[in-house]
This record gives sequence, structure tokens and C-alpha cells, in this order.
Amino acid sequence: MCKFHIRGGVISYLKGSVLDLPFEDNTFDVVTSFETIEHVEDDKGQVKEILRVLKNGGLYIVSTPNAWSKHLFGKTKYHVRDYIYEEITSLLSEYCKILECYNQNSGSITPFNHRQKRGIVKTTNENKELAECFILVCQKTS
Repeated sequence: MCKFHIRGGVISYLKGSVLDLPFEDNTFDVVTSFETIEHVEDDKGQVKEILRVLKNGGLYIVSTPNAWSKHLFGKTKYHVRDYIYEEITSLLSEYCKILECYNQNSGSITPFNHRQKRGIVKTTNENKELAECFILVCQKTS
């Protein structure tokens, strides 16, 4: 573990596996996982482990790239899998309640951005295919 002192407080960084977190059950109010789940062989195991360390009613905020292009290019390099909206929401809803879903776009000029403005907007059936990434806010319910 590394510890850093910042303006009187201490921030600790741990290195470990998202499948075996070094924390007690029901420890955290919020856990974030940004662009991690697509790199983990056992995606269900990751979700279960994060929910284990969350308090009941706690929030799990997860992001993952939108895999709208996998039919063109195949799986993204370094990813175990890529998710479209229906796949990531199906996985997460097996274990927790999805409260919100957002599209995140860079505003870049690459074709992957679909000419979307930079920013974060609520995901709808009409815009879900245009997201570069999804951000889902989930809640542990039991």
C-alpha cells in the first residue's frame, strides 16, 4: 500500500485484484470502476465482489466503452469482451438495480464519436448507439 499526504489528509492506494478486494463486507457507500470490467475475464465475479464490499443501498458506478463497432472491427485490443448497451445493462441488472445510464462522448473527430458533442447525456433508446462509453449508476439492494 502507498500513502500520500495531501493538505493534512492521507490518501492510500492499494494494488490488487478486483476479484478479491482486501476489504470487509459492507465497507463502502460508493465504489467506482471506470473502464475496468471489459478487461476482466470474470465480469460477473467483478460485479459480485464490488457488491460484497458495498453497504446495502450503496452505489456502484461503472463505465465501459460502447461496443457499437465490434461488428466492424471485432473485439477491441486488450479487452476480454466489449459490451453494447443491452449486454452491460443485462449483466448489471442480474445483481443490482440500475438507477441511471449515461452516454459519455469525447467530442473528438474520430468516427468512433459519431459527431457527438463532448459531454455526458442521459442514455435513451434513441441515442444509446451513439455513445463512446456508458456510465451506469447502480445500487446494491440486498
